Amino acid sequence: MRAGTKEFLSQPLDDLEVKAALESLKKRMEQTSAVREPVHAGQIIHVMGAKGGVGTTTVAVNLAMILAEKKKAGSVVLVDLNTVFGEIPLFLSSSPTTTGDRLRKT
Repeated sequence: MRAGTKEFLSQPLDDLEVKAALESLKKRMEQTSAVREPVHAGQIIHVMGAKGGVGTTTVAVNLAMILAEKKKAGSVVLVDLNTVFGEIPLFLSSSPTTTGDRLRKT
């Protein structure tokens, strides 16, 4: 929540919870759209390895860092969909601070 998270969905997903989160997002976007400049379309870059140990996390983390350092890149989000053995906190030398970040501490 410290990073600005507005909604958190636990698994298994509940249809009503997802719908409420999307409606809340829509409401926030409508309220802020009058105040902000027009938002440019984002881009999704998917990095996927054929198996573990081929350097997928290394490539994804380095790509995210390079994009984040560019002055005109805007916001960068890095998502590790390996919910069991995700290693992004290790690559960024960070320690998870929320309960959703598994029990691994660095």
